Amino acid sequence: MSTLRQPAAGLKQNGLDSESELVSINVTPLVDITLVLLIIFMVTSSLVLRETVEVDFPRPAAGASRTPVLLSIVMNEDSTLLLDGAEVSEAELRKQVVLAIGKDKQTGAVVSAHKSVSYGKVVRLIDAIKGDGVERFVLNIQSQRR
Repeated sequence: MSTLRQPAAGLKQNGLDSESELVSINVTPLVDITLVLLIIFMVTSSLVLRETVEVDFPRPAAGASRTPVLLSIVMNEDSTLLLDGAEVSEAELRKQVVLAIGKDKQTGAVVSAHKSVSYGKVVRLIDAIKGDGVERFVLNIQSQRR
């Protein structure tokens, strides 16, 4: 009495089960998704770079034959003005700023003020020198050390 044996459910004729067929992973979809994401990041990064703030970087010293002129303007606690260390009136300050701009259009200013001077007076001073032609200025501050 010979009986033919039917393979059990999930087994193949060669004796391997169906799970052994899943040993290899198809990497083609993974590569496709990776390339699509790479392209998306490349396109969006170029859009993000266009929306950045423009910064006027300093020029290299090798190409520049001149040094920029900087005016040091200080407002003391009693609102007296100092231009490069010498006490001046506001009218004299504006006259000296116009003379400096006449010599060099790239003249800048370093504005310092005592902490007790009102904010409005400092802004009025900045407006005055900007009105006289100074396009670049910095505010001198004292950092708090901890």
